[in-house]
Amino acid sequence: MQTYVGLEAEATSISDYEPGVIPGLLQTADYAQAVHEGALPRLTAAVIDQRIEVRRTRQKILTRDDPPQLRAVIDEAVLHRVVGSPKVMAAQLAQVIEGSDLPNVTMRVLPYSAGAHPALDSTFVLLEFAHPMPGVVYVEGLVGQVYLERPQDVERYTEIFESLCALSLGEQASINLMAKLSVAYTEQ
Repeated sequence: MQTYVGLEAEATSISDYEPGVIPGLLQTADYAQAVHEGALPRLTAAVIDQRIEVRRTRQKILTRDDPPQLRAVIDEAVLHRVVGSPKVMAAQLAQVIEGSDLPNVTMRVLPYSAGAHPALDSTFVLLEFAHPMPGVVYVEGLVGQVYLERPQDVERYTEIFESLCALSLGEQASINLMAKLSVAYTEQ
């Protein structure tokens, strides 16, 4: 994880596709805790606390001087999967909406109606850097993570991410959907 955190801190642009969770750079502590508590093998409370603190530190890149551009696409299922509790979800969606107010953050929802799409069985983060450093694709799964650096791999994932953006709801429609669901979670 240290490698990824270092790359993320140096990136000028981060394109994050998440089919199952809110992107880590926008997660609340309670949401992150619930995600980590669901992990197998089980993590100790100390490890979870450490990971949450690392996440909080990572999130500071979005508000630093000269922050990276964060473009995130999440599957609509992320909004409907109650992680933690309805209260945790309401606060989480409120934080994503607030984060989307930053000029360097764009959040889109890939709706169920998009059907099959080019990243249906994947999660990935595309990290781009100042010239001449080449981009890197970070792919994470249950068995570990892979860093793809070949130009053709970066190009392929860039094309896939742009396709996901085109299939997604617009920025305002995505925010409106999150706001609607946040209210519904608050009322539960």
